Amino acid sequence: MAKIGINYTLYPMYRYYTQSKADYFGKYNNILSTQEFYTSDYDLDDYDAHQYGLGFKFYDPLNKLNIGGFGLKSIDIEYNYYERTTQNFSAHITSVGFSFIAH
Repeated sequence: MAKIGINYTLYPMYRYYTQSKADYFGKYNNILSTQEFYTSDYDLDDYDAHQYGLGFKFYDPLNKLNIGGFGLKSIDIEYNYYERTTQNFSAHITSVGFSFIAH
């Protein structure tokens, strides 16, 4: 985390996820429909996932402004890149978050 001045923070993010396959999962066209439960949904296969990101937080932007008894405490802007080992799946994720404080 890097504090930039009084009101700004830049911070890294990382998340690791691992999953074992469901007992009733089978690769497409490799399972028998005579089984009681079965699926070829690759979300139920085993895989690992990594999510890397960077966030920026701006503190106290409009804390003094009173709107309905609340002030804006902080604004978060985040970017993440998500990748997982199955099906060459990846995604770019952006988010904006707001924190409020009661006056």
